[in-house]
Amino acid sequence: MSSGSIAGTTGTLNAAGLAALPALKDRFPSTVGTLGYGATVNTGAPFTPWLTSSTGTVLAGVYQHPTATRSPGRFPPNKKTPLGKKGPPFTLEF
Repeated sequence: MSSGSIAGTTGTLNAAGLAALPALKDRFPSTVGTLGYGATVNTGAPFTPWLTSSTGTVLAGVYQHPTATRSPGRFPPNKKTPLGKKGPPFTLEF
């Protein structure tokens, strides 16, 4: 997999993307200067695709962290961090 220009690629919101982002239109054309890459989601991964390309690769979506484990440096919502600050109520990753 390599990254690079995806200019000219049109992404399409699927049903999950339209439900989560109802104010958006269903198609997103990429213009000159748009960089990225399409990906394939592993079966069983806690990831919901929202935007796919015409070739079927995923351009955007939402990853759901498993509740049993935490990534290093992340803190549960509303719990104190070592610096005394509260963790974020949610995390979005793209």
